[in-house]
Amino acid sequence: MQHESPHSQHDRPLWLFGGLLFLALGLCGCARESAGFDDEAWARRMSGELVEVPIGKYRVTLSMPYQDREIPVFEAGMCLEFTLDALVLPDDQPLFEKLLEERHDEFNDELIRVCRNASWEDLSDPNVSLIKGSLRAVSDEIFKPNLVKKFVISDLSTQQH
Repeated sequence: MQHESPHSQHDRPLWLFGGLLFLALGLCGCARESAGFDDEAWARRMSGELVEVPIGKYRVTLSMPYQDREIPVFEAGMCLEFTLDALVLPDDQPLFEKLLEERHDEFNDELIRVCRNASWEDLSDPNVSLIKGSLRAVSDEIFKPNLVKKFVISDLSTQQH
């Protein structure tokens, strides 16, 4: 008499598929984290804990030197276009909107400075993580510390001219 396992041969592909799916989900989670994906901010936003406040559409002209062995050869003109929003707590939205209205020019000047000081590597990062981090530091100084939980940059495009 042959003893049959609770998992017959017909169940093996299902177990294998489940194991591979679990592994793939684990790897995707690691990839999102390393790419700058913020699970906590995303979860808070989806649950209504954070609200998105539009800040504006920006077009920043940059001048970046092309380099040949550390020697600037000539400068290339580049235009960076994007839409910027801020994620804030719902209770903080009125305060943020008031401060943004009062200090919009100062924030815009700092935003342009951050973009113009960015390197090619910073601008080629699909998540523009360093730029968003710099903007968080700027917003902490201009508005109020930790008022903006995260910046959202969308419709990002670059053009050389």
